[in-house]
Amino acid sequence: MGFKIFVHAIRLVIGHLGVALRIGGLLYVVQFATSFAVAFFALDHLTSRTNFDPSYMVWLVPISVMVVVTNIWIAVAWHRYVLLDEMPGAVVARFNGDRIFAYFGKSLLLGLVAVPIVLVAGFAVAGVVSALFAAGAVTSGPPSFIIALVPLFLVYVPLAIILYRLALILPASAVGKPIRFGDAWSATRGASGTIVGLAILSVLCIVLLDLPTSLLQGGPLVWVGLVWQTLIGWVEVMVGVSILTSLYGHYVEKRPIS
Repeated sequence: MGFKIFVHAIRLVIGHLGVALRIGGLLYVVQFATSFAVAFFALDHLTSRTNFDPSYMVWLVPISVMVVVTNIWIAVAWHRYVLLDEMPGAVVARFNGDRIFAYFGKSLLLGLVAVPIVLVAGFAVAGVVSALFAAGAVTSGPPSFIIALVPLFLVYVPLAIILYRLALILPASAVGKPIRFGDAWSATRGASGTIVGLAILSVLCIVLLDLPTSLLQGGPLVWVGLVWQTLIGWVEVMVGVSILTSLYGHYVEKRPIS
């Protein structure tokens, strides 16, 4: 089922590409262009001066707000299109202020749950990996590197199960039918295997899609890598939101996955 939901999420984007571009295309381009421009000028400033000017750090606040707002704007519009058949505008999605604000609140709530779990999990993984190296159980070679990743995998899987299951509060908020963490947890009872499959597939695809960007960094084709990352970043956003939409539609609204 995890594979079916993953493919279903991709098909949602491909099958409704025109709408997907109207919802997330312009917003994502504006987001990326603004962030890149500020980063470019800040880097140029740092490389051309010996003293760091902290005034550039002020730009991080509005840029961060803009990125958060545009991402939520895209997510809410896509959830509502898929689940409610709400069409976007001709160029960009309608700014649904109350739903965007509610989605932001639910995201903060989910973050309050996720951050402590991630921190504890991170310290646990770091401790286990350090102990393995200290005991000589692993070295710097490739096979040992894979062994060192085992604790990370053992922590990542249950973490993904928890967050994916709880994250159904987000599309529920987008469509104006808010649910609690307990409701989301109950709706996805028995779906752990599906969510593990989704988590693994998502990570593998992100790694593979981001690989060309890593290979092109620092070389003469760095701009090609930048364009590729822009396109792939949009795809990752849209498919990620589609996965949550599909999970909500299937487990909460009982829609079939074709």
